[in-house]
Amino acid sequence: MNAVTTSNHKTNTFKWLLKREFWENRGGFVWAPVITGAIFLVMTILGLVIASALFWKARNESGINLSTNLEPGHAQAMGFAGDLSLVVGIGLAMAVMAFVVFFYCLGSLYDERRDRSVLFWKSMPVSDTQTVLSKLAWALLLAPVIAILVGVAIGAALWLVSLLAAAINGLPSAGAVVTESHPLRVLGNILVIVPVYALWALPTVGWLMLCSAWARRFPFLWAVLIPFLTCAMVSLVALITGAATGMKFPFASLWYTVWYRGV
Repeated sequence: MNAVTTSNHKTNTFKWLLKREFWENRGGFVWAPVITGAIFLVMTILGLVIASALFWKARNESGINLSTNLEPGHAQAMGFAGDLSLVVGIGLAMAVMAFVVFFYCLGSLYDERRDRSVLFWKSMPVSDTQTVLSKLAWALLLAPVIAILVGVAIGAALWLVSLLAAAINGLPSAGAVVTESHPLRVLGNILVIVPVYALWALPTVGWLMLCSAWARRFPFLWAVLIPFLTCAMVSLVALITGAATGMKFPFASLWYTVWYRGV
């Protein structure tokens, strides 16, 4: 009975830690992709309005009737445009999420030490392990899921804008933007990537949180300069050694692994 009670207490505590992270960082997790998506949507609408005006001007001058110039595969192309709208919306939200998670991890433990709030949380019946795991859960799983949900909303808005633009400009098979697209397939493929992202990002997230917990000042510089200087020193030593012995060192693989894959 005591074991069950302890387990329930730990579960409830972890849930509250997750809520706490959301309350403290919802500006980055939610509002940053929402605002970015809204700006992108407004810019897209303005661009389509200008493009439509130029299109109608050219159409009136040339006298082209699009309804009589339906090419084979045009419906599939319109469906691809619908899929692309959804992918762009989700991709935009995920790109914003990557920046948010990067700086969230850098400040996750450093900010608590700086403003002394860590002393308050240490006075609570919360273990350091649970605190770190709650931050990892947000960085690796919950933040991407929220970004995907926001991205779906952005993509749906772009989808609707694409449909209206195609219909207003009299493009043949404008309705194919909806009927020939595959939103569930696109969403399913993106959701499958989330576990892969979690495994891929785990070393980087762990490194950023380590710098956040260890650095007394400027965790960003420590997180960036240590890998950079390490790669630079290894490359310099390998370059000197290679010049003396004729051995070739895979410089591109080193920088690719540390920076492109790691950061």
